[in-house]
Amino acid sequence: MNNSKLTTLSLCVEEHVLARILPILQKGFIIWSRAGCSLNELLCMQQKISSDYIAERISTIFLDGKPVDDIDKTVIHDGSSIALSGAMPGLVGAVMRRGSFYASFRDSITYKKGPDTPSQEKCMVNLKFFNIVMKELGPDFLKKGIFFKSSDLTDFLTNQSKDFWHGNKEILLNKKPVGYSLIEKGEFVLQNDLVFFSVKVC
Repeated sequence: MNNSKLTTLSLCVEEHVLARILPILQKGFIIWSRAGCSLNELLCMQQKISSDYIAERISTIFLDGKPVDDIDKTVIHDGSSIALSGAMPGLVGAVMRRGSFYASFRDSITYKKGPDTPSQEKCMVNLKFFNIVMKELGPDFLKKGIFFKSSDLTDFLTNQSKDFWHGNKEILLNKKPVGYSLIEKGEFVLQNDLVFFSVKVC
């Protein structure tokens, strides 16, 4: 990616606005990984999520729509879609949970390691956060900044109400202050497929 052409958008917001931004993480954001690495390496070493947090708080993981039990044997490839969730309610939640007693009920859809993926320097991965994971990890990920598809971010921001924008204390587009009307109209993403988006509470 040519960073000289990268669109960046930074928001400095009140606490209630951050809570309204977090749901975009369910849509997914873009990260880069080494193709052929394990899911454990991606989450712990590359994304700096502690192994204790994964063991204690992330009950359910999907890779490309398939429930995952063993993150050490789960291999990442270009275009992988990964969803992380805390415990989900009911029987469905129990069945989908990692290492569940009921895992045999979903054997036909559970992720199984395929042929080794040739290692590449970088591949693009879509990462999604749900429920408690979204609330607990989301603020830190947004604070350091993450990449979104321009279309996803545009759809999200252009559907926000005036009180959302009034809770923004500062908006920086490509490091320059702008009014919210420019963002509200979706005019900031016309040049790039990806936007580097960061949010902090002020």
